Amino acid sequence: MFCDPFTINGESLADGAKQSLARFIEDGIGTPDNWMYLAAVQRERFLKAGFRNTRFHEGTETLPWQQFAYMPSGADERYHALMDALELHYDVQWDKLDQT
Repeated sequence: MFCDPFTINGESLADGAKQSLARFIEDGIGTPDNWMYLAAVQRERFLKAGFRNTRFHEGTETLPWQQFAYMPSGADERYHALMDALELHYDVQWDKLDQT
C-alpha cells in the first residue's frame, strides 16, 4: 500500500461507487497543489491504522516514505523480523508544509 493523494478531474460528485469509478476512469486524476501536506496527513492515518512504513526495494513509482505494509496479528517470527528490518521512521516537519 502507498500514500499518494490525488484529485479526480472533471465532475467529482457521484451517486455511488460504480459511478465514482466510471468518472475516475473517464476523467483521470490530477495532483493537488498541497500534495506534500496531504500525503503527510494520509501517512499519519496509515500509521494510526496499524500499517508500518516499510521500504519496498522494488518500488519504482513511490518514495520509501510513501510505502506501507500491514502486520497481521497471526504473523510468524520470520515476518516480524522482515518487517522490523524494512521498517522506516520519519519525523514530519508540519510547520514547513503548505497546508493550503
